[in-house]
Amino acid sequence: MKYLKLIANAVWAGLYGSILITLLLFFLNEDLAASGGFIARFIRLLVPVSIVYLPLFAVLFPSLFVCVRFFAARRLGIGWLTFKAVVWFGTATLGAMCCVYYQNLRWAVSLLSPPARDALRISLFVMTACWILAMLAAVVAQMRPESDGPSLGAGGSGGKWRIAAASMLLVPLLVMTILLPLLALPVGRTADAPAAISPPREGVPLTRPLVIIGLQSASMDDILPLVAARELPEFERLLKEGASARLDTITPCVSGAAWVSLASGLPPWATAVKDTNIYSIVAPPGLPPAPALGALPRSLGMGILARLGFVRSSPGAAVAQRGRPFWVRLKAAGLEVEAIQWPGSEAETSDAVAPPADDTRLSYRLGKILGSAFGAEAPSFSEPLVTVLRGAIREDLTARDAALSARRRQPALGNGVLAVVFPGLGSISRYFLRYHRPAEFGEVMSQDSAWLGKVMARYYGFIDELVSEQVGLAGPAATVMVVSAHGVEPVSTWERFAHQLLPARDDLEPVPTGSWSRGPDGLLIIRGEGIATGAKIEDAGIVDVLPTLLYLLGVPIERDLKGTLLRRFFVREFLESHPVQLVPAR
Repeated sequence: MKYLKLIANAVWAGLYGSILITLLLFFLNEDLAASGGFIARFIRLLVPVSIVYLPLFAVLFPSLFVCVRFFAARRLGIGWLTFKAVVWFGTATLGAMCCVYYQNLRWAVSLLSPPARDALRISLFVMTACWILAMLAAVVAQMRPESDGPSLGAGGSGGKWRIAAASMLLVPLLVMTILLPLLALPVGRTADAPAAISPPREGVPLTRPLVIIGLQSASMDDILPLVAARELPEFERLLKEGASARLDTITPCVSGAAWVSLASGLPPWATAVKDTNIYSIVAPPGLPPAPALGALPRSLGMGILARLGFVRSSPGAAVAQRGRPFWVRLKAAGLEVEAIQWPGSEAETSDAVAPPADDTRLSYRLGKILGSAFGAEAPSFSEPLVTVLRGAIREDLTARDAALSARRRQPALGNGVLAVVFPGLGSISRYFLRYHRPAEFGEVMSQDSAWLGKVMARYYGFIDELVSEQVGLAGPAATVMVVSAHGVEPVSTWERFAHQLLPARDDLEPVPTGSWSRGPDGLLIIRGEGIATGAKIEDAGIVDVLPTLLYLLGVPIERDLKGTLLRRFFVREFLESHPVQLVPAR
């Protein structure tokens, strides 16, 4: 009975925590606060959040309290609603939520606009201060004479201190309720002061072709050792003849959102693409559905809830982006542009079709990448990985065929822009990184490494051939840009534990060993007229790619772009003869 009474008191703390979680969701999805009907949206989101998290709070805190009281000599007396217990549970909830807010403030660097980041920082400061004051008041009340026994009471000096503690718990809610409506300002646009605009450069149409090659999750950490081993001749040539940079990507990094930011020159909070999916917390039958969410917070077990079905996701968030990607800007400037397989846009589609399963190119590439193991009886554990490899090869051959088809369909691309993304390396790096970098995992069996250890390196060789083909078709005078929106790194210890705790629903799906959620660097390599040979840049980001591309093509740079021109990519003579053109944002 005492435990049930503890749960009854902890329910109020659970409601308090659910409100704080809902407010955090509004900070990460500021469009919810920026649109009308704030109160209605808040209630529609609070209801399913409370249904999910309130039972967790209601069971967790009483369990911890019982563990503490087990070693206490004083007998526990509690009613169904005890002010002291509610204050203590609420104070513990506020302390836990301070940690959650702090983690999300550090983690969601690219998801929060400057106003939302400032508002969240102020909220965290107020929460922390109020938690400290509430703790002090509750401790002082614990030392004062008691007058609120097993019922709701606040008499005596101890009760007055508990009222002060309860007041401290309400202050953060009041502050955040005031701050959130202030986020109703337009998102993704900043009012820049008028600036002098350089006169347009004459002869905007290209006099030489440009080929942009996107590689999913390509990493300098993987390319440079293979180049040193002379296994990637085309990359070696591009690095010697051009300039290169590691690109800081978005944090947290979702692949589709990173590519949208790279293509549009805007961070996720400005493009409104924070994830490749739209999320929703499942509401009970008969209640209005909760508002759609573009991003989920960290440190609240949202990933586990998604696996358990409490959080649903659906693709399609990237189609609602606000920024204009580079192909839209270049076409508006009168250039011939063909974009193929760029994530997060209608340019993903093309008239090329995937090769059939019996295409001889698939079996040839499988044999070349797997080596002597191909055709032999593979260990059963590797069958899902071979399926991943086959799918990656098929995706890249599809992109290759689409690029060749575009060249045949548009002869004007001989002096235009062809941009193609080869996505297959994303799957390879996600599932084969464990065998490619066994020293970073420390758990790879020798037979696994022997059978699969060369797959990723040989796949880079396949990519090197695809890049070489595109560069050769563009001609020796072409400008070449190779870019990746993010790299890859081993999955964290927590992710490994989560995959073991909650295995994949599909037994044929292999366990991922590579991840980019923490934002490993992407890359940029440019070779062409005016490019500084052998230059290496360290302080560059994915939002700097579009301004640099526009400058390279002689297209004016709009002032709404958040990145900067990477001047060190160019030789001094080119910079002096080609002034930067700035135009107001549209």
